[in-house]
Amino acid sequence: GWQAICVLHDDGLWGRGVMQSFISIFESSGGEIVNNGTAEFSKAAFDGGNLTGSDLLDQLEDCQIILLVAYPDAQRAVFAACYDEGRLWGPGYAWLNAYPAEEALYNADGSVNSSAVHGSEGVLGVIESSGVSSASDFSLKYQALWDEVSSSQGCTNMSPQSRPFCDHDDDASTIPDYTAMYVDAVIKLAVSADAAIRNGSRPGDADALYATMLAADTVTGLSGPLVFDDSGDRLGTLEVLNYRLLTEASQSGRRLSSVLLPRSLLEFSIVGSYSTATSTLQLPDVGALVFSGGSTEVPQHSSPPPPPPPPAPPPEPPLSTGVLVGIVLLSILTPVVVIWVSLR
Repeated sequence: GWQAICVLHDDGLWGRGVMQSFISIFESSGGEIVNNGTAEFSKAAFDGGNLTGSDLLDQLEDCQIILLVAYPDAQRAVFAACYDEGRLWGPGYAWLNAYPAEEALYNADGSVNSSAVHGSEGVLGVIESSGVSSASDFSLKYQALWDEVSSSQGCTNMSPQSRPFCDHDDDASTIPDYTAMYVDAVIKLAVSADAAIRNGSRPGDADALYATMLAADTVTGLSGPLVFDDSGDRLGTLEVLNYRLLTEASQSGRRLSSVLLPRSLLEFSIVGSYSTATSTLQLPDVGALVFSGGSTEVPQHSSPPPPPPPPAPPPEPPLSTGVLVGIVLLSILTPVVVIWVSLR
């Protein structure tokens, strides 16, 4: 596995929280964060237009393996800069994304950002496995409600008032994994709030609400049973995703029919799974993974080159034969310990 990587995260609550958790686990297993001093960027500065994707790449010098913890707008800027500038992109590089999101591939006006699409090819990420059954009663009810208020026109500035929400393919039955996660979060919150208030808690008592969420009976949502551990993390399965540019859709990926280019499409291909209950990672076909730019060669982190050696001292005057013989004899009689320092 990769034992030395770079990280890039925003300074928001989520960005710092994810990164602190990752660094703690990664370093405790012997890993090294290469750019620990330049890993963070100001979300406010980026949102205000004072930081660009190119500026963020400047914080990643000497990096080959990079974990990105940022919201979709920053992802789009980073991946577009990678492709447009040919930096940290192509064979030898790998990007890991903590927040795989289709929004990162679209401009503010709803059009596809082709540079971001090409720049994100080969990205690896994880997302909660929805487990959505399109035939379950709950799913059918949700699809009917969603179909009433969504449309592809909702993805543009010309969204109709009657169906203002964005559905890129106008098909309510194609439910992305992250949609199930959002729906289930609202359901869990509503059920827990109802239980907390019925038990006498004040509506604004966040601690009581949180305790109720962990202790309440299992709630079944769009993605199945909602079960949490003592830390508030859901116990379930995460899908390992690999961003791939394909000429036609495969049978193992999320449907991204909207992310179309003239002769290809980008797909979030499901290449493995991770069980949060057992901490087990399954990657059935590692050889099928693609990395930055579509490369199939597994990138390896290489440390920065060592500093150049100091200048050689001026040559000494030649020694006489007698002195040379004396040195040889002395080296035979005197034990010498040689310590080789290997820098990598």
